[in-house]
Amino acid sequence: MSLRFRKSINLGGGAKINLSKSGVGYSIGTKGARITKRANGGSKTTLSVPGTGISYVKESKGKRKTSNTSEGGTTGGSMGDTGGSMGDTGGSMGSTGGPKKRNTLLWVLGWLSIFPLPLTILLLQKKEMPPGKKYGFIVAAWSVYLIMAAVANKNDQSTNHSSSQVEQSTAFQGEKSKIGEITFGNGEGITVKIGETGVGGKVKVTSNDLFYDPSDGDVTFVSANSEVVKISPLRTSGSDVYYTLEAVNPGETYVYATSKDGTITSERIKVTVPQPIEVEKIDLDGSIGELALSQSIKIPVIISPENADNQQVSWDTSDASVVSVDQDGTVTGIKGGTAVITAKAYNGISSSMEVTVNSSKKLMNFRVNYTRDDDNNIGDEWSYTTDINGEVTRGEYIVSAGESIKLHVKFVEEDDKPDIGEVTKTYKVTEEDLVNGFTVPMELYVKENGGRNSGKRAHFNVEYNFTAK
Repeated sequence: MSLRFRKSINLGGGAKINLSKSGVGYSIGTKGARITKRANGGSKTTLSVPGTGISYVKESKGKRKTSNTSEGGTTGGSMGDTGGSMGDTGGSMGSTGGPKKRNTLLWVLGWLSIFPLPLTILLLQKKEMPPGKKYGFIVAAWSVYLIMAAVANKNDQSTNHSSSQVEQSTAFQGEKSKIGEITFGNGEGITVKIGETGVGGKVKVTSNDLFYDPSDGDVTFVSANSEVVKISPLRTSGSDVYYTLEAVNPGETYVYATSKDGTITSERIKVTVPQPIEVEKIDLDGSIGELALSQSIKIPVIISPENADNQQVSWDTSDASVVSVDQDGTVTGIKGGTAVITAKAYNGISSSMEVTVNSSKKLMNFRVNYTRDDDNNIGDEWSYTTDINGEVTRGEYIVSAGESIKLHVKFVEEDDKPDIGEVTKTYKVTEEDLVNGFTVPMELYVKENGGRNSGKRAHFNVEYNFTAK
């Protein structure tokens, strides 16, 4: 035996509150229509037409829903204590934990065919029923139907709105975008080759926000197939956002820009990556011979076929302490010895050559300085030339340890009858000179060949200064 508790509180106007051990329920209705919501979540709806024998019962027990329609009720039957409920008229919550989307249109059409329309037809056929009572029932039936439809539609909208909010929240959990529109600056298709750099463009971003700054990262670039093309943001300038493209594999795809919340999207731009013309062979010019210390030479490269799409090569040396090489293909002698220089294309095709550095030779900087004793005042305008071993050079010269070099200087007076003076001196280079540098002093005289200063001489002190690079 168990203790039971139940109490019904009549609020008037057809409304009751039902108290029980299970909880609180309620019922609302009048004669002919009552809606009941039980404490356990079940519900029951009862509709009847007094005097016609027609009634309708719809019942839901918790998560299970049952429906029963019967005819033959007693004349003047009441809906007062049927315990029915209308709580499920618009649908039900599924057991999956989320709202079940309702179809209001189908619901309305179903109830229209079940309740008010047949009832109206039936009552109009009853000739013996007083007109006031007949039309009163018809008005009441349609009023109940319209109220039920409005409630269902409201529940439907609420469910849809809630579902929409869930979806939006799932798609974007951050601040709503301030972007109004995103437009590709180049609306035409783009072709980018594998290995090509610096390919890209810009999109224009418009916003209704006066303080909007496109550099805040609100614009996201998307490639429909990153296995063909990758797209990345580069920089911003004003209302423009620049991007770069990287071709990965031959094919076609589309790229576009979107706001971070996904609500604003630009048009899609077609990107084509053609099948590349591959490098088949690399040849290096092996006529360099040997390098002197500090000497630099650029190695010529011949790529086959000549129309290969990507002709960029990378360079490497087997011994950077002997020969260094930059990515322009320029080699420099560091110390005596031999190293292997290799040039490699992006697809792995490569070519190599040996480079030897002669440690007894060194490329040195040189400069010629002079002073003039102008005590005889034989001229004001002078020009001069220099050469080493008969070669006119400027700024650099390769010297060898143990080598005797000839240094020559020539001065010319700039007048109608030029006076000329020149001198040659031989100097033997030592190994220490290659390390420390050296200076060769020279002096010469220029004799006036005519005029009132005829026979007078101008004296010059000259220095060849060699310094290590």
